[in-house]
Amino acid sequence: MRIVHPKLTRVTPERWRLRSPIVPEPRAKTRFSFTRIVDTQTPIPGCPGFFSRLGQGVVSSDRVAFWGGNEYGYSGIYLADSSGIKVVVDSQKCVPNRAHRFTLFGTAPKFDDDRLIFLGQDDSAQICLYQDSHYRLTPLVETEQQILGDRFINLSNPVACGSHLAFLARLESTGNKGLFLYHNKTVTAVAYQRLAGPFLDDLTEPDVDAHGIVVFVGQDRERRPGLYRYAPHQVNRLISTDTPIPGGIGTFTGFSSPTVSGHLTTFMGRGRLMQQGLYQIGPNGLQAVVDVHTRMPASLEPFSQFQTFAVAGDRIAFLAGAEGGCFGLFLIEAGQISKVIELGDRLDDATVVRLQLSRHSLTADSLIFKAQFQDGTQGLFRCGS
Repeated sequence: MRIVHPKLTRVTPERWRLRSPIVPEPRAKTRFSFTRIVDTQTPIPGCPGFFSRLGQGVVSSDRVAFWGGNEYGYSGIYLADSSGIKVVVDSQKCVPNRAHRFTLFGTAPKFDDDRLIFLGQDDSAQICLYQDSHYRLTPLVETEQQILGDRFINLSNPVACGSHLAFLARLESTGNKGLFLYHNKTVTAVAYQRLAGPFLDDLTEPDVDAHGIVVFVGQDRERRPGLYRYAPHQVNRLISTDTPIPGGIGTFTGFSSPTVSGHLTTFMGRGRLMQQGLYQIGPNGLQAVVDVHTRMPASLEPFSQFQTFAVAGDRIAFLAGAEGGCFGLFLIEAGQISKVIELGDRLDDATVVRLQLSRHSLTADSLIFKAQFQDGTQGLFRCGS
């Protein structure tokens, strides 16, 4: 897919800082406006003081969920909507139906329709995946749970869609990693590390859709990376290091961050000679979406490096940069690429020095990103047209 560059218009930031750092060089303009959701000058609900640390936000409709904490070890999962910021769960609360308090939370909560899925640990070292629905917590999977005559000793941050949860966990008997799928109170084994079904040396970065299809990165017996797809109850390799790079030279050497959405699987791919890009596997086969042959809007420098991305339908948001030093957040809509914001831009009257994006921070009408500023503060922002 070739990218067409649209006309660009002006940033409309919400001004809230009183101080103004050194004005940077003029940057390419953007057609987007920005709304601050939370920042490190925001009071923590139900706790003295302010947020000093923020995770990457995830979005569903008009709600944004995020992990937040302070330097004293206090942390929680929070929900922001039009009425403000509310506590979903924090380290002052007790675990449901247990005489233990929460101590730690995974920094990557996920929405599943109106439910919020997150990882929590209590003061007995029990780790559990929880579901929050209208501020009622339900445990789903825990480290004491039995699975195929074994039990979990660790759990990863989950991904969720359509009441399906995919997560990585380690097994007590071997310490090896496995990929599992939870649905209707049942846990199914998808793949194991160094065990049967299929035999893989490592497993990372799963994603799941509403039909229980899971995509993930795995390494085979020879430690060659590949992109795999689980559709009940079978695992198939989609592409490997033998697969030619579309529009590139030679074959892929690595893969990361696969995301499944509808009939499309999107992933980040790498090859020799500094080749990188975002690619999709779908009804039309394997195609490049944006790669090192694509030029950035306005500056027309070719992209040279790619970081994280998010997909929602035909919208793709991604972080990428060029050899000339430009680095920013970009959005593809209807086959056109637009700059959202770059390092060095002014946002809320401060200079952006770092940007972060979650794989689940994009919907059909919302984009959430995290920005860090020259003055040391940071915040989560919603991008609007």
